[in-house]
Amino acid sequence: MRRTSLLTSVAFPLAGALALLAAHCGSTTTGSYNGGSGTNAATTGGADTSGVNSGSTTGSGGPTSGSTAGNSGAATTGSSTSGGNGGMDAAATGSTTGSNGGGMDASTGGMEAATTAVTPQSLFGKTNMWGDHFDDSFFLFPCYGNSGNQDCLTWLPGASGVENAASPGCPHMNDMTLPYELRGRQSHEYFQVGGEVGKHYLVTIKVEGVSEAKYYMGGMRPAGEGVVQNAVTLTWQAAPEQPCSDMPNANDCLNDTFYIGGAPVDFEFYNVYKLVVYNPPAAGSMGGDAGQGSELQHYYLNSFPKVNVQYETHLTYFISYTHQIVVPGGGVLEYHSGDTNCRAIDNCAATSFANPPVMDCPNSGGRSITGLQIPSMYQGNPIASFNTHGGSNQPFHSHVIHVRVSAVQAM
Repeated sequence: MRRTSLLTSVAFPLAGALALLAAHCGSTTTGSYNGGSGTNAATTGGADTSGVNSGSTTGSGGPTSGSTAGNSGAATTGSSTSGGNGGMDAAATGSTTGSNGGGMDASTGGMEAATTAVTPQSLFGKTNMWGDHFDDSFFLFPCYGNSGNQDCLTWLPGASGVENAASPGCPHMNDMTLPYELRGRQSHEYFQVGGEVGKHYLVTIKVEGVSEAKYYMGGMRPAGEGVVQNAVTLTWQAAPEQPCSDMPNANDCLNDTFYIGGAPVDFEFYNVYKLVVYNPPAAGSMGGDAGQGSELQHYYLNSFPKVNVQYETHLTYFISYTHQIVVPGGGVLEYHSGDTNCRAIDNCAATSFANPPVMDCPNSGGRSITGLQIPSMYQGNPIASFNTHGGSNQPFHSHVIHVRVSAVQAM
């Protein structure tokens, strides 16, 4: 099965990524040797997720003066001290060489200190309104009870919304003026990105879970559009350390269901699990619902190909893969889940695939993810009330997707 490198398929192509690399990691200006002055653009680096120290000095010792703003240093690896002073020390070093390249050395020294220190915790350690942070986060989908046919009720009966016979209270289920992913039960969770505004970061994410399948179109599926070889396996396989796009064959990643861009196919009622990356808001702008700017890119996490094998059916599947995404410093990430008919296929019947489906799924039925601890609270709600089939115990009902950041790199 052919795999495609992620960097060629994000919002900007590989050439754009290389341009970013040159812009952020190389010299931002050149000093003049014949009497002109060169000034590096000042960039900011966090001594922690919120503090910023920058250094500046004026070069001397040449026939002209050079003005250099040193990049901020990193929390633990400053050029000669820790924190933001790293950038100042780097800038001071440049002052002894005058206009003959001193400014360039200062900028580069500060940048390297900031780059060395970036970690998943420094970039994503800020907690959101529910006390969650992106580098170790979840999509959890509820099971308030079973409705037969292996379905979990995901919208409490009697809740406000458009009434219909199939799912009482399911909001906007049949509102065809809305996009597929905005009908039915909706959930949104936001995470603030740290780092430096103006910089981009290459982030490696491991995604592991149990989910029903969804078809998507108009984007790109790195694992390809062929039949998924291990879709129906009952044997858990952890996500690999390196991105699936770099793995030698399709079986190295268990049900690689990552999808870049595009939109859900408006067919049937299967759930959408979406990660959206936003730019920081423009200066002076209030931003969107969570203070975010414009969308940079979005990804779907439970994509199966629409082929002669029917994956959108009353089955759940293991998903397990590693991929890379690009996020902007100071940006916002959104988790969006949508359930068009307020019913989810339950994680049920670990000894068979329940096809034809069972009518009563036991608490112990389903697929478990080795070593995963389900949190006791989710979006401010006790899991015991969210999942009536066993709370935070595994197997979890109805769906669970765990996202963990394993590596970050400044571009």
